[in-house]
Amino acid sequence: MNSSDSSACLTRSGLKRLGGHPSQRRAFTLTELLTSIAILGILASLAAASLGSAMRRTRRVHCQGNLRQLMLSSLMYANDDSRGYFSNAFSDADDNLNHLYPDYLPELRSFTCAATQNFIRPSLTQSNSHTGDEELVDLARSASGPTGPGSSYEVFGFMNYNGGTSTRLKTRTGWIDAAGIKKSIQNVQSYPHKHETFGLKDSIFGPSDIWLILDADAINNFPDERDNHGSAGGNVGHCDGSVRWIRRADYRRAYEISQDEGRRP
Repeated sequence: MNSSDSSACLTRSGLKRLGGHPSQRRAFTLTELLTSIAILGILASLAAASLGSAMRRTRRVHCQGNLRQLMLSSLMYANDDSRGYFSNAFSDADDNLNHLYPDYLPELRSFTCAATQNFIRPSLTQSNSHTGDEELVDLARSASGPTGPGSSYEVFGFMNYNGGTSTRLKTRTGWIDAAGIKKSIQNVQSYPHKHETFGLKDSIFGPSDIWLILDADAINNFPDERDNHGSAGGNVGHCDGSVRWIRRADYRRAYEISQDEGRRP
């Protein structure tokens, strides 16, 4: 047998040991196929969760950008106001943001959060019952949820509204006594807490702890799944112009520090 025959023989022998002809390929078993599908499903779910988390973070950051614009505008408004008020609110429940538009903040998109489907209709107007000024209907109130018309943000223009204090305010028809202390550049500097809740009585905080404009919540003033950013927490603009994310775990105490209402929202 020559070398050529020997090589051919070795090749045939090798093929037998390796399992047959080169064209014959081993097929997936059912178990292997199901395992592969399961692994792909897990990878897909992990990728979707990661993408969802990234989108939530992006929307949260976009919202913080809006609030920074709103806070900067509010500080400019307060500097121009004769009594240093941060807002034109006439009660604790007044979420009107028309005092900022268009003179201090002409971009309507800054009033809606990317995590919502809220919108402002620029041609829908009304007369303000307190001032008589023509204003946008959808900036006169916060939206009732993450869908529909209205601002994505609400105004916390007063503190201690249920503590027996009041602020005298001028309207187009006369003067009113609004319950609570209307927040101004002056009074947020050294405000002494009046309620005992969380042991805060007589504590003095400051503008970096007192809220002014934040994610709207028409239900309970506490983060839950119905809110702009779900139950994880919320973005809050403070009277010093800073914007911070307040975690759900820290929300109740931070709320009381800011609002002095003697209750747990």
